[in-house]
Amino acid sequence: MNCSKCGGPNERSAKYCIHCGTPLRKKEPITQGESPHYYDKEKMHAPPFQPKVEEMSISEETVEDKGGCWIAVVSFLFPIVGLILWIIWSTQRPRSAEAARNGFIASVIALLLLFILLGVSIFLFAADLFRMTM
Repeated sequence: MNCSKCGGPNERSAKYCIHCGTPLRKKEPITQGESPHYYDKEKMHAPPFQPKVEEMSISEETVEDKGGCWIAVVSFLFPIVGLILWIIWSTQRPRSAEAARNGFIASVIALLLLFILLGVSIFLFAADLFRMTM
């Protein structure tokens, strides 16, 4: 037990501090509300918290919306699938819907660029053929 005035160590049975002579207080019994280690037996054996059924929605209960790179890749490789997933998931899984939309848009842009490049190549090839025949 330490002295409240000087902080010096004392024996538990001491009534006065051996360093400064201050009377030492005996520890009073702790009441239930004061102890951080007191547990109410009724609360200990209470059932675990379960939210009300009306508080839970289907998306919180069953669906985990992480988005994901794989959705964007599948949507890029198969743009129709990306479009369908984007439409279906727009309200239920917004992150996944965004990934599907990004893959779909990237696929459409890539296809447009490919068609433009193909059209220019065909035009240049036809122009070369036309020059050779004249």
